[in-house]
Amino acid sequence: MQKYLAGVLSAILPGLGQAYNRMAAKAVGLIVAYAVTLWATFNINIWIAILPILVWLYAVYEAFVTRNAMK
Repeated sequence: MQKYLAGVLSAILPGLGQAYNRMAAKAVGLIVAYAVTLWATFNINIWIAILPILVWLYAVYEAFVTRNAMK
């Protein structure tokens, strides 16, 4: 159940699942990466809208896999 919680938290905000997994540096990095890619999407070029989605998907996957390996 905990591995699912880590994935759900990262689905809410990329980095929350990593914080739940006690990986503070990775959590901060993902939150910053997500914020920067969102900013770039709306301020630079709408065509890079795929970047926040990729960061979000990576965060969910990584939180789930890491928590699963922590058993």
